[in-house]
Amino acid sequence: MDNILSLGGRWRIIFVEASANFRAALSSRYPAAIIRGAQESGVLAVESMSVDLVVALSVLRHIPNVSFVLSEFARVLRPGGFAVVREPCSSMGDRSAPRSATPNERGIPMRWLLNAAGRAGLEPARPPLPILVYALSLTIRRMGLGWMLNTTAYYWTDVAISWTSKFNDDYFRNSLWKKFAPSAYFYVLSKSHARGGEATAHIDGSKVSG
Repeated sequence: MDNILSLGGRWRIIFVEASANFRAALSSRYPAAIIRGAQESGVLAVESMSVDLVVALSVLRHIPNVSFVLSEFARVLRPGGFAVVREPCSSMGDRSAPRSATPNERGIPMRWLLNAAGRAGLEPARPPLPILVYALSLTIRRMGLGWMLNTTAYYWTDVAISWTSKFNDDYFRNSLWKKFAPSAYFYVLSKSHARGGEATAHIDGSKVSG
């Protein structure tokens, strides 16, 4: 967010956050921003066709009704607007058998997310970018070289390996070999100018004009 604000211009920033503590922290850090609570229904307390950009980084996997929330992204975006999304694409364990909890309980498969976004009226503005080869970062941490993870060289190395290992993308990473694959994708989705969206939005449980 600080990077966006550093570009200059007049930005109207709206945060939708479930945690009261985080809402307080956001209000303190960004006093000019609009802070709204998240609703269990998944409805965004934002007027229809009122924003140019939606950003949701590693958020959707924590929400049960992902398809509906994607439709909400499309609703609040103006035609031609963008949704920037980053989500893990795999689960570290198979729920069909007893197992312990894992670091990545619920990812969202890339093809599923694109299909759900398409049904909502959002199309990829560019091919999804595969990122974050978990086996690579884990190896570097175990070598005591964790500082490298924040370097430009590591970023491009990760991107290169993610692209070349994309063929190995499998939802259940239940073997060492399957872990040599991107663990997440970065999406830039656009709302078609032909999709005008709905004329009304639900704000705090009631309809208002969009």
